[in-house]
Amino acid sequence: MCTRLYVIPLPSTCSKLWDHFKYRNPLIHQPWMLLRDFDEIIYPTEQCGGFFPNARANVFGSMIDVCFLFDVYSISSFFTWQKRCRNNVIISRMLDKCLTSDTWKNMFPNAYVEVLCRMHSNHNPLFLRCDRQENRGVKPFKFEAT
Repeated sequence: MCTRLYVIPLPSTCSKLWDHFKYRNPLIHQPWMLLRDFDEIIYPTEQCGGFFPNARANVFGSMIDVCFLFDVYSISSFFTWQKRCRNNVIISRMLDKCLTSDTWKNMFPNAYVEVLCRMHSNHNPLFLRCDRQENRGVKPFKFEAT
């Protein structure tokens, strides 16, 4: 199951969404992936500039822990959002993520997220690559005479 949705990025709205995910998680018995702008970070290392919202990070991190979700490995740019604030201070954060259940991760062990270049937004688009490799058994040895 893939969950892709947008909510107004207000702390109260996001908190209600995290509670909804915590409630729904035990009811989901299939591989689950959430790909979205979570508008939250978990660790101070997911930000450059500005102040770290510790209380919000704890609430978001709790949802990830309760739902047993894993962050899919990403390549290219580390930060997915950037904004110029007062005094020309630039804040960069890793707001856009792909979170999955362990069953989804087991189905796509080679999956990764490619962070693409942003064009007309302050968010970088994400490209999920699932590169599922199926085991086709042992290939027989072939000797070719020249």
